[in-house]
Amino acid sequence: MPMQDGLTKTFRDDGSPLAETTYKEGRRDGPFRDYWSNGQLACEGKYIEDVQEGEWRFYNEDGSLMDVIQFKGGREIVDWDRFFGRTQGKR
Repeated sequence: MPMQDGLTKTFRDDGSPLAETTYKEGRRDGPFRDYWSNGQLACEGKYIEDVQEGEWRFYNEDGSLMDVIQFKGGREIVDWDRFFGRTQGKR
């Protein structure tokens, strides 16, 4: 089986989009998008050498932004002030 390279689109049985994944030499590398069953974007981000990297955006089924999470080397960067409900500059 040849190695995947470039953009791969996958679809549900009903023909609606499921995901768009970019590959380089068989590994996820580049933009990624995942879709809700209603066709709305569920999340988008990027992979670098098969690892989540940078800003990932997550959306509700109605298309509204739910959350933005930063990744570095595949690990979530936690904003502790946001996690504990504190605002910048207040402790």
